[in-house]
Amino acid sequence: MSISLSKLIELEQRLVWDNDYSQSEAWIRIPVAIARTLVYVYREFSSGELNLRAMSLVYTSILSLVPLLAFSFSVLKGFGVQNQIEPLLLEYFWALGPEKSEEITIRIVEFVNNIDVRVLGAVGLALLVYTIITLMQKIEAAFNHAWHVKAHRSFAERFATFISVLTVGPLLVFAALAITGSVLNNSVMQAVTNYEPFGTVAAESARLTPYFLVISAFTFLYILIPNTRVKFLTALVGGVVAGLLWESAGYIFAYFVASATKYQAVYATFGTAMFFMIWLYVSWLILLVGASISYYVQNPNIVIARARKWRFSYATFEGVALTVLVRIVNGYYAKEASLTTDSLSAAQQVPPEMIDKVIAVLENAKVISRNAATPAAYMLRVPPEETSVASVVQALRQYQIVGSRRVELASDPVMESLLTKIDLGIAQALGDTSLKALAQNGPTSSE
Repeated sequence: MSISLSKLIELEQRLVWDNDYSQSEAWIRIPVAIARTLVYVYREFSSGELNLRAMSLVYTSILSLVPLLAFSFSVLKGFGVQNQIEPLLLEYFWALGPEKSEEITIRIVEFVNNIDVRVLGAVGLALLVYTIITLMQKIEAAFNHAWHVKAHRSFAERFATFISVLTVGPLLVFAALAITGSVLNNSVMQAVTNYEPFGTVAAESARLTPYFLVISAFTFLYILIPNTRVKFLTALVGGVVAGLLWESAGYIFAYFVASATKYQAVYATFGTAMFFMIWLYVSWLILLVGASISYYVQNPNIVIARARKWRFSYATFEGVALTVLVRIVNGYYAKEASLTTDSLSAAQQVPPEMIDKVIAVLENAKVISRNAATPAAYMLRVPPEETSVASVVQALRQYQIVGSRRVELASDPVMESLLTKIDLGIAQALGDTSLKALAQNGPTSSE
C-alpha cells in the first residue's frame, strides 16, 4: 500500500507540477490549472496551518464579536441604519436553524445594546479596543500567511486599514441592501415584473442577492487585508469560489444541525454554543481557502516553483544568486526598481524561500539594498563597473546567517592550503570580470 501511495504521489508530482504546459492547448492548460489549484489548496489545508489559524480566529472572534458590532453599531447609527444589524446576523447564522439563529442573534444584540462606555471606564474601554485590534491583527496574519507575506504593516497603516474595514465595509453592505430593496420595491419595477421573462429575472436576482453580497464582501477583504498588492480579478476569483463554498456549506451545515438531535440532547443548552463555534470555524476556514486560491491565481509560477521537488546544490545556489544579481544590475541600468522576491522567483522558477536566502547574502555583503515599498524591491548598492564577480562569489562562499555564531574550523595546514588553492582557482577563472560585463551577457530584467 505504501509503495502504491508513493507511486501515486510521484505520478501526481510529475504530471501536475514538473511538466511545463504553458505552450499546450487550452483544453490541456485549463484542466491542469484547475488540478494545480485543487492540489495546492489541499496541500495548504493538509499542512494544518490554515486549520490552526481558523481555530485561533474562532476564539478571538468570540471575544471581540460584541465590541466589534458595538463599534459598527455606533458608526451605522449616524446613518440611521442601525436596526439592520439584526437581520444581517440572522442571515449569517441561518445555517444554525431558525431557533438557534434567532437565539444567538437576540443575545448578541442585547449585549451590544447593553454596552455603556461611560460605565466601563478607561481600562474597560481599552480592553474592548484591544480585543478588536487583536482580531484584526490575527486576520491580517492569517491572510498574510495565505499569501506567503512575511512583512507586516506599520501600526499607522494597520490602524487605517482596520478603520476602513470596520466603517466602509458595513456601509457598503447596507448600501447594497438599500439599493436592492428600493429597486425591487419601485412601482415601475413591480409593474415590469408582472410580465415575463422580467418577473423570473427579478425573482432570480433577488434569490442571488445573498450570493452577490457574500462574494462582494470576500473580494473586498481579499483586496484590502493582505499586506501586498492584490489584483481585483484575482480577489474576485477567490471571492466567487469562497462565496459559493460558504453558501453551499451553509446548506450542508443546516442539514447537519437539523439532523443532529442526539447532540442537542447530550449538550442541552450548550448545543447552541457548540454549533455556533463550529459555524464560525467553517466560515473562517472557507475565507482562508479563498485567500489561498487568490494567491495561486495571481502567482501561478511561484506556486509551481514552490511545489516542485528541488535538490539544491551549492553550485545551484551560486548560479541563482548570480542570475538574481544580473537582473538587479540590468534594472539598475534601466532605472527601474520593480524587482521583488515574487518577480525574481517567477523569473527564475525557483521557490521564493531560496530567493530570500540569496537576497540575505547579497544584503549582508552590502551589494544590494531594498526600498521601503510594499512589497520591497531590490536595488544595487555598488557600482557595477568597479565590482568584480570574484568578490561577489567570495561573499557567497563566506555566507553565514545574520545573527548566528560563525563556526571556525580547527587549524589544519593541509586543508587550509587546499581551500586557498580553490579560492585562487576561482579568482583566476573569473579574472577582472565586472558585474557590468556579466550583465551584458546575462538574463534581462524584463524576462
